[in-house]
Amino acid sequence: MKTSIFTLTMILGLFLSIPQAQAQSEQADFNDFVGMWEYTSQDAPYAYRQGQLAIANKDGEPSVKIIFSNKSEVEAGRVKMDGEQLKFSLYVESEYIPVKLELKEEHKITGFADTSEGEIAFTADKEIKKDS
Repeated sequence: MKTSIFTLTMILGLFLSIPQAQAQSEQADFNDFVGMWEYTSQDAPYAYRQGQLAIANKDGEPSVKIIFSNKSEVEAGRVKMDGEQLKFSLYVESEYIPVKLELKEEHKITGFADTSEGEIAFTADKEIKKDS
């Protein structure tokens, strides 16, 4: 009887740990963010409401470049993963702006830029390359 209770306990423990292991393997990592993303923000000043995020892994280091709709570009600094969030900072018009991104779906990011005027929310959709 003790053996069957022990075996049942082990089997239950195994089944309970499987969803936890799957959730850990599904967590976002930096490679999930790599690519070109089209962002929009209704809260941002007009010149910064649309643009692109170019997220890459250059020489083993994460990098982020923001390309605004007026074609000006800003290279982000302090790019790092913090849990499931991609964090970086940039200077826009001499203002230091920290940014946090989260992967919501395979091809969708939500984020916040923390400016002196308050938090600005934005979303970004990954550009999907079409086969020629």
